[in-house]
Amino acid sequence: RLRDRGFRQSKKEQNARAALKRLLSREVTTGRGKTRPELVLCGAELANFVVVPSSERLTMEGSRGTRAEQQSRNPLARPNPDLMSEFREGMAIGYALDETGEAEKQPTRIPPGLLPTHYGRFGTTGAGKSKAQINELLSLYETTTGPSILIEPKGDGMAENYMRAHAARFGLDDLRENVIYFSLPDVLPGFSFFNLEPSLENGLRREDAVQRKADHYEEILKLVMGVDRYERATVAPGLIKSLIKVLFDETHGRENGQYRESADYFAHRQLEYALDQLWQAGPPQPDLSAAPQSSDEAVSRSLRRQLQADKTTFSNVLGGVGNRLSVISDDTHLRRIFNNTEPRFDFRDVIDDDTVILFDLGDLREDAARVMTGVILTNLEDALKEENQDVGKRPDDYVVNLLIDEAASVAVSDVMNTLLEQGRSFRLSVGLSMQFPEQMKAEGGRSAYLNVLNNIGSPIVGKINVDRELARAMAHEEMDP
Repeated sequence: RLRDRGFRQSKKEQNARAALKRLLSREVTTGRGKTRPELVLCGAELANFVVVPSSERLTMEGSRGTRAEQQSRNPLARPNPDLMSEFREGMAIGYALDETGEAEKQPTRIPPGLLPTHYGRFGTTGAGKSKAQINELLSLYETTTGPSILIEPKGDGMAENYMRAHAARFGLDDLRENVIYFSLPDVLPGFSFFNLEPSLENGLRREDAVQRKADHYEEILKLVMGVDRYERATVAPGLIKSLIKVLFDETHGRENGQYRESADYFAHRQLEYALDQLWQAGPPQPDLSAAPQSSDEAVSRSLRRQLQADKTTFSNVLGGVGNRLSVISDDTHLRRIFNNTEPRFDFRDVIDDDTVILFDLGDLREDAARVMTGVILTNLEDALKEENQDVGKRPDDYVVNLLIDEAASVAVSDVMNTLLEQGRSFRLSVGLSMQFPEQMKAEGGRSAYLNVLNNIGSPIVGKINVDRELARAMAHEEMDP
């Protein structure tokens, strides 16, 4: 139709223009009753109305869902040659590239003085982490003094490949003399877990040695069960510690459990037997004299209160204890290790040696491998605290090197946090290898994850999706997170 002012607009066109104006003005209007579309757009047309923020502002799920690429950043220029000269000794980590992509002839290294600030290697499957760890271990053996320890849970042949490389570089005689290889379960390390004698010989007070042993056993069980599940039964964890203390009791220890020559050590089956003694002494006719005895009033009170409980409560508590002990007792290989009372291997004996120690856990069940890792770490912690107090008298290149592959579940454990936080005072260097750091968050929660990141001084990151926490850990004065 024609009017004095020109063509008359249709009602639909007016509504569409009004809707477009509201959209551009970011006005939200709620309709009443029936609604109908005012704008009909194809995908290409709709894209002109949508603004997607950069991947930096999206959540992790959003960036993955949109397949957004992280903002590209130019790497820092290679440091001045005078500065690079400080990184020519120690563990080799690769070859620095200049602005044209040309590699230096000499590898860049982490000096022995910086190794105790720890390092982490993160990369996807197939990124070459295992090869890198072999090269790191060879480099550490060549450039530092002190033992180097590898825990390999995958069983993909990395330990065997290392030994081939070691023999090729240093010779077969050196391999035989200075490399110790445990292929579990065929060759079990002769740890004597419930044994106080080494600690007592090093001057540790008995009550402190007993408490540390009880704490270590608890940490190992948490590695398998998880902290929440282990602590769900509030009484059972404390009762386990009480049973350990009665077996180590200097006055009554040999009478508790089955007979043994000394109260300074016992086998895991003794712990099971002490639990059976407590069962038999309990309700409905409690007999305190039949229960394990202790010269420690606090421990005796703890056991006495359990015997005074009703039968249902008593059964539930002791059932919880039995379920936790069965983590060890139900596995043939773990049972052999925890029942050993004659130490055949101890880190205290090799803490001064230039030795490579390989633990291949690939043929163990996942839970058994976690327990074995806990045994290794707790024994190493004892050796460091008792034998490495005066590190000032050690050579400048002395470092105890601990390398752990697929370390996400172990990294957030209590014993690993202790090693990371206190390692510098013992000249301990921890190298953790995993696919991506967020694995630690899934295993131990955000707090444990951040604690590990804060204790890793040298992150070595491959092509992975970098989350915000890792970006903050890698930030420096020239690059914001």
